[in-house]
Formats: sequence, structure tokens, C-alpha cells
Amino acid sequence: MRKVSLVALIGVAFAALFSPAKAATQVIDATLAPGVSMTAVPTPNISWALAMSGANTTSGGSMTVSANTPYTVTMSAEKDFLTQHNGTGYVSGGSQLSSPLTVTAARTGGTAVVPGVGLVLPASTIGGPIGTGTGLGTDTFSLTLSQPTVITDKALPTGHTYHNVLTYTASATL
Repeated sequence: MRKVSLVALIGVAFAALFSPAKAATQVIDATLAPGVSMTAVPTPNISWALAMSGANTTSGGSMTVSANTPYTVTMSAEKDFLTQHNGTGYVSGGSQLSSPLTVTAARTGGTAVVPGVGLVLPASTIGGPIGTGTGLGTDTFSLTLSQPTVITDKALPTGHTYHNVLTYTASATL
């Protein structure tokens, strides 16, 4: 029995030594979709006492864009000018300020290899770019609102304000 087992074991060992190796291949093809995300922290509701005449500025908050692809942040507005609002809606035939609100995005930090660029844009229903970047990291921008006024801009009755709604959108620009 011992001789048979030893012979069998030697036979298996020789077979393993002289058998061709078996190989398997695995091919991997992976894709990475372009991605852009924005954390906008604009000040949600701004109560702003404008000077009767002159330059007026206030903080509009900030936004951080994270991207692995080039991106553009656009801003659009409900109205082209701050327009009279009664608390529930725009006043038909109401007043508007004579100059458009302007938003300035200034890069304040981030990890992007090539820093993004903030832009200055008048509020407009057409909208336009407020920031651009190459991606590959994050860019943080501060937002500053500027609203010039002149002596001919009309003071509004109690309970009415000059109103607008701004929308910021980040998207990939491939």
C-alpha cells in the first residue's frame, strides 16, 4: 500500500511539473463620467437698506464648486432690475431701480490645480457666466451684490420692497 501511494504521489508530482500552465486574462475598461457639484450658500433672504444715491454693496454669500471636468457657473434673475414687490408678488406697473443689480464672484480658495475665475455679471433674465474653472478640485467664490442708486429712484410705500430672485447653476463645459 505504501509503495502504491508513493508511486501515485510521484506520478502526480511529475504530471504537475510537465503539464502546461493554465492562464486566464481579464480585460478592464472603465469610464469616469464628468461630474460637477455646487454647494451654494447664498444668503437666502437679504434685507438691504439702500442709500438714497450712490454705491451700495453687500455680501451675497458664497459658493463652492467641485468638479473633475471644466465647468461654468451661470446666474440668471427673475427680473432685469430690482422691481417693486408687495410681499406676495410683483406690482403690476410698479417701479424699478434705474440701474441693474450686479453680482461679483471672487475666488477665495480651493484645491483646483488651476484656480477658477470669478466674473462680474449684471442680473438679467437672459443670464450668463458668473464663474468658470478647469475642474480637478474645488473652487470657492464669495458673492458680492452691488446696486447703484440715483436720486431719481423712487422710495416705495411701507410694506413694498425692490425685489429680485437670483438662480445659480453649475454645469460641465466639455
